[in-house]
Amino acid sequence: MKFSKGQSGNPKGKPKGTLSRKSTLVIEAVRKALGKEPIEHIIELIEGLPTRADKAEHYERLMPYMYPKLQNIEHSGGIDTGNTTGEAVEKLVEVLKELK
Repeated sequence: MKFSKGQSGNPKGKPKGTLSRKSTLVIEAVRKALGKEPIEHIIELIEGLPTRADKAEHYERLMPYMYPKLQNIEHSGGIDTGNTTGEAVEKLVEVLKELK
C-alpha cells in the first residue's frame, strides 16, 4: 500500500513521550546494574558534591527532565457559571477572598 508524503499506515502513531524499546531496555539494564532507579543514583551523586552551589547547579540542570516546562494558558476573562447556584458562586468568592 502506498501512502502520500507525510502520511503513514498508523495515523495516530506512537503517543508523545512514549519510550522506544531500545530506551526501555537501556533503562532496565541501568536499573539492574545499579540495583535502584537511575534517578536515585543521580540524586546520591549530586548530594555527594562539596558545596550547596554545586548541588543547586546540578539540580537546576536536572529539573527540566523531572518537571517539564508548563505552557501559558490564555483566558478570555469570562466565566460561564452555567447551572451554578448563587450559593456556590458566593462560596467561591469567599474562598478567593481568603487567598488574598
